[in-house]
Amino acid sequence: MDNQRQLYRELTLAAQETRLMLELLDAAAASGDVRSVVRVVQDNLLTVFAAQVWSGVRLVLRDARDPQRLYEYRAVGGGISRYWDNVRRGAMLAAADLGIELTFVLGDGGDDLTGQRQQIIAALHDRVDGIGVAPIAAAALEPIFADARAAAVPLVTFDTPPIADSAALVYIGTDNYAAGRRAGEVLRQLVPPEAEVATAVDSLVARNGVERVRGFRDALAGHTSAIMDPLEDQYDAERGRATAVAVLAAQPNLAGAFGACGANGPNWGRALDATQRAGSVRLICFDIGADSVRLLMDGTASAVIAQREREMGYRTVEILARIVTAGAQHALAGTATDGMIDTPVDVVTLERTPYSTALHEYLQLQSRRPAPDLALKAALTQRSAPLRLTLVGMAERNAPVPGEHMLPLDPQTLVGQVITRGRAQVLDPQTAVGWHDLATLAADGTRTCVATPLLTRGQVLGALCFTSTTPDACTPADLALVERIGAVTASVIDRVQLLTQAERRARELEAAAQRQEAMLATILEISTQVVPIAPGILVVPLTGTIDATRAERMVGALLAKIGARAAHSVLLDITGVSIVDTYVAQVLIQTAQAVRLLGAEVVLVGITPAVAQTIVSLGVDLSSMTTRADLASGFAFALARRGGRISYGR
Repeated sequence: MDNQRQLYRELTLAAQETRLMLELLDAAAASGDVRSVVRVVQDNLLTVFAAQVWSGVRLVLRDARDPQRLYEYRAVGGGISRYWDNVRRGAMLAAADLGIELTFVLGDGGDDLTGQRQQIIAALHDRVDGIGVAPIAAAALEPIFADARAAAVPLVTFDTPPIADSAALVYIGTDNYAAGRRAGEVLRQLVPPEAEVATAVDSLVARNGVERVRGFRDALAGHTSAIMDPLEDQYDAERGRATAVAVLAAQPNLAGAFGACGANGPNWGRALDATQRAGSVRLICFDIGADSVRLLMDGTASAVIAQREREMGYRTVEILARIVTAGAQHALAGTATDGMIDTPVDVVTLERTPYSTALHEYLQLQSRRPAPDLALKAALTQRSAPLRLTLVGMAERNAPVPGEHMLPLDPQTLVGQVITRGRAQVLDPQTAVGWHDLATLAADGTRTCVATPLLTRGQVLGALCFTSTTPDACTPADLALVERIGAVTASVIDRVQLLTQAERRARELEAAAQRQEAMLATILEISTQVVPIAPGILVVPLTGTIDATRAERMVGALLAKIGARAAHSVLLDITGVSIVDTYVAQVLIQTAQAVRLLGAEVVLVGITPAVAQTIVSLGVDLSSMTTRADLASGFAFALARRGGRISYGR
């Protein structure tokens, strides 16, 4: 039996490594953001080692502009959880497949600017084409759902259903009652009759957890002696762990526990480890994540009810697009039952059983990409503008997100050695000597530090580091795995940095182009002025090089001014024209012809001896035009045509 479990662990590790590589590539392609890559590494790396639980992962990158400066990324609280990251990825994948502009935001249950209600109001104000919401408090949000319907903006819910008779068009996600029943049916096979069982939820007002507990209780009806009322974690991992520890202390005969939401099971897992009750209490978790995978692999969790969160995000975007393009009645016909489009759940265990899927098989299945609806994509391309959608998920506390910290490159630190030498290092801070950061590393009880360089294209971009409180925790196989992950991470980060640099350069070029266009417009405006100098007489001073754009603007401005000023004479002054060639000569001739059609006459002035020789050598005939040597004589000629003259006083 132990050999069989070890085989399944190894299969799971291989599947996890494959999934990590694919998710790294997806993160780079989807966002082009270093933090997304770091988050993927942190989420997955701690689940791909067979024997040890590593306490921390950090990624250190060199500054592209200053190689002696480093940026360190560590996991800190307050970001998007693994579950919602998967939902977002599925949604963004659908948006990319269908050519949709998608905004994915997280809102909490409050009523401030981060609250779900405010996020929906913002989307309506922005006049998006459709909205998807995972309601934390469905009843409280119903009035704003009604506002969306009144504004003819399709609104659906996902992950969590709305209230009965909601203005939301459909719910897309797990049949929560059925999923809870599945959990109860699994636990029924694992605990003896009359056993005591505990349950936990994120929130007692979020319908998803409440419905799962209801299904769970119904499946165990008549089998267990007592099912505790659900404990509420309030989206707080530490609160959930402490509550579970208290229950375990008060209930020595507790035989089973069900975490109805993603964080509840891992909270119970930590409590079981802390009280040394792991294995004696059968734990059923909800949602596959780094923590639940680890709980399955070390035997703390017996099973996980796994939602298909990527499919949920993908289907939500897809259904909204169908509703917008074809109408709700047509889009939902044959797909929705009782106002719900079910994305099924899977029962996942470490080993394959008659009622479950083996963990490694599930991970392999989840790495597959959904096939886009080509007919829907074709319909969307017929729109005059891209479809714009907003999805509002649930904000969760204590979810890891990479925090950035800047530090200098010090060759006498573990990271500094790895970066400067380009070789992996494994050491025990308690026994190693000569390193500047040993005291810091040893202070938290660390006994194994591993760091591998991020090498690509012959350059060291940084280092991937992780720690363990177990001595000699890193086996040769572990180190080889870390080096493989480091190589892929380096390639992905290199791509992200190149894209970032390209985008920055593109923005700089765009800004420069805008400045040049503004300068050109100013120059054209100055260089194509038509100046009235006397009643009926206009002067057009030409300078620099005359091209097609300047010629067109000059003629247009001149003809308009002739009509407005009732001009009879136009003095074209070419004193400042740098080059007079065949094209410029033709422009002058055509300008004179256009002016003549309006009843005015062109007088060409400012012909220098050099320009006169050029015109003769080109064989250009300007005999149809009146010419004068300079502007003064041209002005005198134009004035004399109407009986005027220039008089000079003392």
